[in-house]
Parts: sequence; structure tokens; C-alpha cells
Amino acid sequence: MNIEPPRRLPVPAQVVTASPAAEYRGTMVNDSPDPQPVGVMTFAWADLPAEHRLACAELWQHVWPLADGSGVAGRLAAMESTYDDQHGLQLHLAIADTSLMAVARTFLHTVALGREPLDIVALASVCSHPAHRGKGWGDAVVHAAFERAAATDRPALFQSPVPEYYERFGSRAISNEITTSVVGAKPFTDPFAMIHPGDTPWNNVPMIDLKAPGW
Repeated sequence: MNIEPPRRLPVPAQVVTASPAAEYRGTMVNDSPDPQPVGVMTFAWADLPAEHRLACAELWQHVWPLADGSGVAGRLAAMESTYDDQHGLQLHLAIADTSLMAVARTFLHTVALGREPLDIVALASVCSHPAHRGKGWGDAVVHAAFERAAATDRPALFQSPVPEYYERFGSRAISNEITTSVVGAKPFTDPFAMIHPGDTPWNNVPMIDLKAPGW
């Protein structure tokens, strides 16, 4: 597979939080010529500069190509059409040497756990650059996302094909069936639904209604 290098980015002013990457994993500081860590920057979606939106779209499209063949342009269009509807949407970007290494997306949402509403932080689109995996960039953006969940006193709810990765952070898989009452929308498609932190009191009712398309 042809792996494009990460897009180089300026460091803009509209940052919600910025955390030193070395806080998350000491081994992230690598010998040259590997990129050196700058940190994780969290942006509100409305404040994310166009160049950073393009970098996210390129990375996501490279790792998860759209089936319709619309490429990066289609990815950007999908982002623009859906993200404005996600309350409190933030993008967590791991940037090193002005290059995008990893990204995660979180937003505030309310699902139905059986008949009871539950406020959660939705975690989605966790992705690291294929050329720089295994160096802690993905860990850094996941850590930032879980910090947001802790700060808002909401559990994070997400899907994953690799539960053991998230179990390292203290997350756990849940057994509820995931559905959505949104007509025509798909619920989660990965084999595991997970919550963080794993010790969150949890009701194993038969079904969770996402009240939205799966993320």
C-alpha cells in the first residue's frame, strides 16, 4: 500500500486544550528521524481550521476509504453535512513537527438505556497515521477523549473491533444490543460496544437505542 506522509500543519490559536504528548507515554519521544511530539490539541468543530479539517479527512480516507469512490472530497462533504448536528463536537489531534499523527472525535449525546435516558460522551473515528503507528499517537488522542469524559462526568460509549486495546485504558465491553430508532440509519457495525471507565455502574438491559446514526 502506498502510504502518503502526514500533512504538515500550522499551529492555530483556536485550541480548547493543548496537552504535552510526553505526559501520555514517555516512549513517544523518539530518536531522529522520527517526528518529535508537540502534543494533543483539542478543537471545537466550529473552530477547526480548514487545513486541519482537510488533514483529518485525508487521514480517515486513507485508512477507511469511502465505498462510493468520492475520495477526500466526499469525506470532507460528509464531515460538513453531519458534524454540525453533533452537540459539543470536538476533534483531538496529535501533532508532531507540525504533522497530523492521530485524531479522535468526541461529542455529547444522550442515548436510551432501556427506557432511561443516559448522557454520554460519544467517541469515534480514532485513527493514527499508518507510517507512525506504535509510537503512542493513538494512545494520546484516546487519553484526551477519555479526559473529556471524566471532565463532563459522563461515561464514554463507543465501538471497536479491538477491545483489548481499550481495555488497557480501563474500558470494558458491554453486552447490550445496540440499536437506533433513527429511520434508515445503521447502529454500531464493529463487533464490540464499549464503555469507559470500565467500572461505570451499568444496566445490562437488552437494548441501547443510540437515538442517532452509529458513530
